[in-house]
Amino acid sequence: MRAALAALLLSLAVSGCNTVRPIEGSATPLGRNLELRLPVAPGYPETLNATQTVVGQYGERRAAFQAILTLSRKTAEVVLTTPGGPRILTITWTEAGIVEDRTPLAPADLKGINILGDIFVSLWPLTSLRAALPPGVTVEENGSKRTVKAADRTVAEVDTLEKTDALWRQKLTNLDFGYSLTIITEKGE
Repeated sequence: MRAALAALLLSLAVSGCNTVRPIEGSATPLGRNLELRLPVAPGYPETLNATQTVVGQYGERRAAFQAILTLSRKTAEVVLTTPGGPRILTITWTEAGIVEDRTPLAPADLKGINILGDIFVSLWPLTSLRAALPPGVTVEENGSKRTVKAADRTVAEVDTLEKTDALWRQKLTNLDFGYSLTIITEKGE
């Protein structure tokens, strides 16, 4: 009991200590031995303000979080929170670079550049995604399914299960890394 109380007090004491740091480079793992290179500026073709609810599955591990997205040609900002709770991580991407603002609640293995990579694969136009892919990797869209392939395998798939003017339901599956994300995106004003 004392150890639990001490841990709680320590977490409350450091909860105000955020770590703000630039992310070196623009490459994020896409699959085994493959990197996606994000463009210098986000280049999202419109202004999008949205809230995402994401449930991730990685083997037996399951986690849920929310993301508040603000996307445009010049800036992309992603604010991750626990469902209905405190902020975990803020990622800001501009022409000047990518910066993470991490709270002590952010798990050490949670990387902002990886979050941006998944959002880029699932939401950016095909022309932008194709330009960011490494040589030998292709992306095709067939109806509501986007498939990223290397010469010998399917690396990732994004299934758009529902899309209206106000809501998108997608499932992103990274076959190389063995995880899936069920994503509900609700557009804001």
